[in-house]
Amino acid sequence: MFDKGYCDYNWWHRIDQAGSVFVTRLKKNANVARIRELTKTGTEPGIESDEVVRFNKKILNTKRPNRYFGQDVRRIRVNRDGDKPDLILITNDFKRSAQQIAALYKQRWQIELFFKWIKQHLKLKHYFGCSENAVRLQIYSALLAFLLLHAYRRHSCATGSIYEFATQLAYSLFERPAAMLKAAERRRNQAKLRIAMGSLQL
Repeated sequence: MFDKGYCDYNWWHRIDQAGSVFVTRLKKNANVARIRELTKTGTEPGIESDEVVRFNKKILNTKRPNRYFGQDVRRIRVNRDGDKPDLILITNDFKRSAQQIAALYKQRWQIELFFKWIKQHLKLKHYFGCSENAVRLQIYSALLAFLLLHAYRRHSCATGSIYEFATQLAYSLFERPAAMLKAAERRRNQAKLRIAMGSLQL
């Protein structure tokens, strides 16, 4: 599942040849020919049309040959609530129903939110490896570090955000335990002094 910004027919063809399925949006100016109706209109709620189409262009705008030319793909028009225009999906999945494919594409937003959360919270700006295993290991390691930090924060009964706690923890790594104990004792003595001064004023 990916957005229409990743519109590359030859890439879609490689996904299809690898035995995988894709679901994405079709651009308005896509040059396709309708072959036949796959599901009768009105059979599935929210589905305006479900058709088999083919790409008409043999040569793409980049002067490359279109390897998906002459092969069947599936075009699904999904009705959206309100005044929003219909959602036009393209896929090579002919097994699932049109409603299932539309639901799959809706889950794309949840995937994008998850990766947005990863970038914001786990600070994964760069990956050390390009293989699937390397990326998985780095994400899992970052998730484990975040969960351990969150658990330690709860155990410590610390206040403030997780970012503030992480900053305090980073600074404490360079402090001596004795200095930390003296600072805590100093804060306790100051608190007792304030209480005593308040009682004297009364």
